[in-house]
Amino acid sequence: MKMETLKYLVYLLIIVFGHNFKAKAQEIPTAMIQNEINDQIWSPFKKAFSDRDWNLFNSIHADDILRINKWGIRKGSEYKNSIETSYSQNSSTKRSIDFCFSERITNSSTSYEVGLYKITSQKDQGDIHYSYAQFHVLLKKINNRWKIVQYWDSDLIHGNKITKEMFNECKSTSPYEVE
Repeated sequence: MKMETLKYLVYLLIIVFGHNFKAKAQEIPTAMIQNEINDQIWSPFKKAFSDRDWNLFNSIHADDILRINKWGIRKGSEYKNSIETSYSQNSSTKRSIDFCFSERITNSSTSYEVGLYKITSQKDQGDIHYSYAQFHVLLKKINNRWKIVQYWDSDLIHGNKITKEMFNECKSTSPYEVE
């Protein structure tokens, strides 16, 4: 083999493997991305929900959010305006939301998150009420911030109501935690 051919092969190998190593070195570990998502989406979501802070709640959603539930499909400002109206109403009901993730498929710019949530509510000093649902959420990184771009939920799985037992089972087996 000629020396020039050998040099060419060495350069080619350096370019191919060097590029691959550089790409690997630039990858962000999934756990770090999910922690960033927790900080930018799920923790503010929980706070905004319990405080009825529509500004905070709307800020974690993309401007062109697609929201789907049993009442229909709402997009963008239609959805955000409905949140402002709902959250602005005076209410003596205290409420909180807790999440359990069954799947979080994530890369540096997109995340698909699936799980169950539990809403705890209490009007005045009355009985505590719990409701449960499944969610599928698509997140995108927009202008260096995570945003909810699509959000679907339902209180049914295969026609059956989601229960406390299902939520607790998810919580006990989920490898993902959000404070």
